[in-house]
Amino acid sequence: MPNGGLGSAAARPGVLVTSSRFPYSLALIRAFGEAGHEVVAADSVRHAPGAHSRYARAHVLVAPPALHPSSFAEDVAAAAAEHGVGLVIAPFEDGFHLAQRRKALPESTRLFADRFDTLVALHDKAAFAHRCARLGVPAPRSDIVTSPEELRLAVARFERWVAKPAFSRAGIGQATNVGPRAGELELAACRPTEAAPWIVQEYVEGRDLSSLSIACDGRLVLHCAYELPATEAGGYGLSYRSVPDSRTLAIAEAIAADAAYTGFLGLDYRLGDDLRVIECNPRCTPGALLLEHSQLVAAILDPAPGNPVVVAPGRRFEFGSLLAREALRHPRTLPATIHDLLTTPDTFAEVDDPLPLLYRFVAIHHDERVAARTRAGYAQAFLGDLVWNPAT
Repeated sequence: MPNGGLGSAAARPGVLVTSSRFPYSLALIRAFGEAGHEVVAADSVRHAPGAHSRYARAHVLVAPPALHPSSFAEDVAAAAAEHGVGLVIAPFEDGFHLAQRRKALPESTRLFADRFDTLVALHDKAAFAHRCARLGVPAPRSDIVTSPEELRLAVARFERWVAKPAFSRAGIGQATNVGPRAGELELAACRPTEAAPWIVQEYVEGRDLSSLSIACDGRLVLHCAYELPATEAGGYGLSYRSVPDSRTLAIAEAIAADAAYTGFLGLDYRLGDDLRVIECNPRCTPGALLLEHSQLVAAILDPAPGNPVVVAPGRRFEFGSLLAREALRHPRTLPATIHDLLTTPDTFAEVDDPLPLLYRFVAIHHDERVAARTRAGYAQAFLGDLVWNPAT
């Protein structure tokens, strides 16, 4: 069933974690492995770092969900049956594909994700904008557009704007007239339709802030607000730090309660004169890397009653491999980067679990080659075979 607790942690069900290329999937693999669970890692690529963690007792190759969703669900179901898995965690949008095909899983296997329609409603940026307006959650002024002409009129309303498909992620396919990505995608190339609308948001000055929560039946169990001290030119995070911000907790609680939500709940904000919600990601995010492993396991398996656990400020981690690569591109940042590399934990590097870091470099090399060959960008090369989009 989609909602409710998944049983006592003492039961130690076998756990299958999909999308094991992601750093937060690695965190889940390590967390459940450390807690004594038999962990199976799954992905559609062989070089996924999490698949090579010492905490993964087995790793399986599955069909890419974005390309072959039914085969993906069948592969996950077969792996769950073969390895006696009691819990499947699909941290990224592959969870949408599994939620849509939940009946493919063995009856004894639980999927840590809400109902498919609930996931889609939160993922839909247009529907989420309407939800924020209804709940009184502060968000940027926005227009929903369903044609190129509506798009042209909407961007004319705002001096500075960001436009993106209602179903999108990681800034892929985003158009804006602000910052380093201004003009990267021409408006003439954007094709909103009734079936595939876009949202045009007024650009909000300020700094990026995010939160990750774990919810059970509409109640937050665990919450972490975090910022990105270091980013790439395109805005992708290189390092992360937990921060105190009770406003993110109140907003996440309101959204989870309204949706009666169970699962990972990621929210992105812009903090300027006030705090405004930019979008919702009903899936895991890098914020999971700021959680203690015991907190992560308990929140998923045995959510405690009462107020949510709030992660203390000041916890940090970084993607050292990407941080070093960025410093080589911009040598003036090298002294600060060396300091960060020496003082901040790297999510892939653990002395007793070294192989994920090695395979991280293999993965970067592979994805950069794919990006260069397809000219689709690094983010698309990294996650394009995992995404969920509505059929149009």
